[in-house]
Amino acid sequence: LICMTHQDNKGAPFETYVISEVLKADYEQGQKPQLSYWRDTRKNEIDLIVQHNLKPVQVIEIKSSATYNARYFDILNKVGENDLGLAPKARAVVYGGASPLHTQWETRSPLVMSTMQPLHG
Repeated sequence: LICMTHQDNKGAPFETYVISEVLKADYEQGQKPQLSYWRDTRKNEIDLIVQHNLKPVQVIEIKSSATYNARYFDILNKVGENDLGLAPKARAVVYGGASPLHTQWETRSPLVMSTMQPLHG
């Protein structure tokens, strides 16, 4: 993925950027992904559900905030495992903040976390 500085990655433009990168990656692999989002009556949501042949293969939460919050994985874990039957490696947070951080995979549970770091120089 192409890295962006934090001032460039606010909300909807950052989500659009991440979704376009997911689409490009799937098309490059010959996949025709179906993309959707999920929201319940309490307004809990997952930003992106990637499906192949109408089967969920990955859930992604997209966050452009400056600081990371471990709760970003709460809904991904609940819905990803219980409702969609997705393994931990199929659940990811794309975090747009500038602070380096460890993944939950490294620290406490088997989850993948991607970060977008600014380019230097």
